[in-house]
Amino acid sequence: MISDIFTIKSAHVTFLLWGAIFCFIASGILAPSKGILKDRKITLILIELSVGILLCMDATAWAFRGVLGTVGYYAVTISNFMVFAFSYVVGLWYSAYVISYVFPETLTPKNFFLPLGKNKLPLMYYVAVWSSLAGIMITVLTQFTGFLYYIDPMNLYHRSSMYPTGLFVGMVPTLADLIILIEHRKKIQKRVFKSLLSYIIFPVAGMVALIFIYGISFVNIGIGISSMYIFFVTVREQDMALYEDAQIITSMQEGIIMDFANMVECRDKNTGDHIKRTSLYVKTIADEMMRKKIYRDELTQRLINNMVKSAPLHDIGKIKISDSILNKPGKLTNEEFEVMKTHTTEGMKILSKTLLSTTGSGYLKESIDMAWCHHEWWNGKGYPRGLKGEEIPLSARIMAVADVFDALLSRRSYKEPLPFDKAISIVKNESGTHFDPLVVAAFLNTADFLREALEYILTDGR
Repeated sequence: MISDIFTIKSAHVTFLLWGAIFCFIASGILAPSKGILKDRKITLILIELSVGILLCMDATAWAFRGVLGTVGYYAVTISNFMVFAFSYVVGLWYSAYVISYVFPETLTPKNFFLPLGKNKLPLMYYVAVWSSLAGIMITVLTQFTGFLYYIDPMNLYHRSSMYPTGLFVGMVPTLADLIILIEHRKKIQKRVFKSLLSYIIFPVAGMVALIFIYGISFVNIGIGISSMYIFFVTVREQDMALYEDAQIITSMQEGIIMDFANMVECRDKNTGDHIKRTSLYVKTIADEMMRKKIYRDELTQRLINNMVKSAPLHDIGKIKISDSILNKPGKLTNEEFEVMKTHTTEGMKILSKTLLSTTGSGYLKESIDMAWCHHEWWNGKGYPRGLKGEEIPLSARIMAVADVFDALLSRRSYKEPLPFDKAISIVKNESGTHFDPLVVAAFLNTADFLREALEYILTDGR
């Protein structure tokens, strides 16, 4: 019998049930979220759960109306009671939700119902709260007196002559909340203000419609739509807040990275604007490779961005090298060179310990790969691990070309800078031995651009 009832339910009942399902899902989505103030999140979850119960009970009331028997009687009686009671319960939570935006962190369990303590809330808030409580009490009274409605022997719902009283009591907290919103609208973001206002507009419009039309749950549908709107706006605001926080964190991380890199560059008197130039080379080479569709399955725009951000850190390990070796005026001995070579492994260790504990940084892997592997050779004769060919991370293979090219162009304590064309020639000749041939090919295609670009970024220390 029950299955027969629900197989013939109207579009009205179906709409109410889908609205209830949405609200229950919304409360589940909100529960684990971390971008909303705790008290506000709890209140919004209570709104969504209450609206879900309200719509579900309303659908049940309509589905079982007129069905005789014990099941039908209890379904109609209980569901109608829940519909009326939860319409006021939702209003109670909504008032608290409005206050959470106007006076965040002021509403507490102690002053929820009474103006206790030092944290004063608007008088209209308590008007809204106690009007909602009055509505709940009237609903309970109705079960014994038929004050607002009654169920006839045919198990059909009917409004009583005092039904407009219930509408009036329901409008009091709504109007009180409206006064609070208008008085404090400047404290609320425009998008949030509109969503909060929707809870007033839609249900009130439904109340007006109910005075003239019976047969559709206009008020409850309005409450459901407004709760959906509030949910969407809240989630959007949460995403925007998280995005802004992520941007701030990313900016801080990049600032720390540049501080690290500049700290190393200040110690190494040989490098000048090395990190600035090598970052330019890395981006130029990678962009050309993408344009030519070289390593197209691996080289994405995201990877390029991460490589450019990571490039300044490729020599971070030099912070562990003593000044006597790092700034030696002549050529290093074999023993000293072995120590110098450890800057690759030390760089990997520093970045692993310092940055891997940080979440949300897409360039972490590239920064480690570039620091650790930018002295590996295509033919396997590099250091520190002797990687060969494509065993070397792509970011490190690109960094290798950029690093050597800049070293050739730069003045060192033990050598003079080479002419641009000579440096280009050396990189070309080491294609297939020191460098990845495909990376070198892309590099050579950019030679004219780099020649012009270097005129603007080379320093007097060159």
